[in-house]
Amino acid sequence: MDISKYPLNKLKERIELSNFILITTHVNPDGDAIGASLALMNIFKEANKNVTLITPNEMSFFLKWMKSADEVINYEKQTAHSQEIIAKADLIFYVDFNDTGRLGKAQKSFNSSSAYKVLIDHHPDPDDSADLIISETSYGSAAELVYELIKNLSYSKLMNKDIAECIYAGIMTDTGNFSFACSYPEIWKNMAELIEYGIDKNRVSANIYDNYSESRMRLMGFCLNEKMKIIPEYNSSCICLSLKEMEDHNHQPGDTEGFVNLPFSIKGIKFSALLLEKESNIKLSLRSRGDFDVNEMARKHFKGGGHTNAAGGELSKPIENAQERLIEVLKEYKEDLQ
Repeated sequence: MDISKYPLNKLKERIELSNFILITTHVNPDGDAIGASLALMNIFKEANKNVTLITPNEMSFFLKWMKSADEVINYEKQTAHSQEIIAKADLIFYVDFNDTGRLGKAQKSFNSSSAYKVLIDHHPDPDDSADLIISETSYGSAAELVYELIKNLSYSKLMNKDIAECIYAGIMTDTGNFSFACSYPEIWKNMAELIEYGIDKNRVSANIYDNYSESRMRLMGFCLNEKMKIIPEYNSSCICLSLKEMEDHNHQPGDTEGFVNLPFSIKGIKFSALLLEKESNIKLSLRSRGDFDVNEMARKHFKGGGHTNAAGGELSKPIENAQERLIEVLKEYKEDLQ
């Protein structure tokens, strides 16, 4: 887990010579995407750089407590303003995604930019859209990779409690509150270093996991009681939600975060899927336990990808047929799921 192999001296020189740095992350940004991106943004601010963070769409409300989150620009809501910013950037950082398709409606604007582009990611098989690709799949989160980058760029002296909290939040959320993708010594050394900056890890955890609405809790109950389907022949589970069902429960961005992991509390479940109807398609979140590779499944069948134990993808409508289509795919993996 050594990133010194990358041309970091040249990258630091580019950062120092840059007049306008832009950071972006993937559509529907999760805790790792926001934590890593805000950490990078705040480090550059401490270095007195002109820096902006644009997200393709709205971030979840329970992430907005992080430092500088109130300065983030939403491309979907502020398209013209975002396009002006993208056009004047001379250095762009892509954080926590491996394919510009993950930028959603913002993809075309970013692809047309002539700025020097740096990708910082931990997903396998990155595309060639960036000039410098810092891709390390051994890290459990992009936030930890950003922290290693901060140290290797000699920006550690600019670290503070707020930045440490952003990084900690990113690592915590992308490891399922330290339940997976964290079985290597370096992550715990980094966690200890972050705590030394004075962060209140209990407050960070509460801000993310104990900050939901009553309607979100009732939606969770509805999912568990009425929507969770157990598929015993494949040791699998599926939760499928329509737009109307989410609207009936006053769904807000981020409300279904973590729902895909709920079935793993059931003995024997090795695979879990959450299917959410969107305006134009069906979003899939796929999770697994052990060595069952949902990244391969997502790439082969659902135009997506991710990690061995956590991936995403999409299906075309209608939602009424989505569950059956998933089960058809599971037949191919029956032996692997035993």
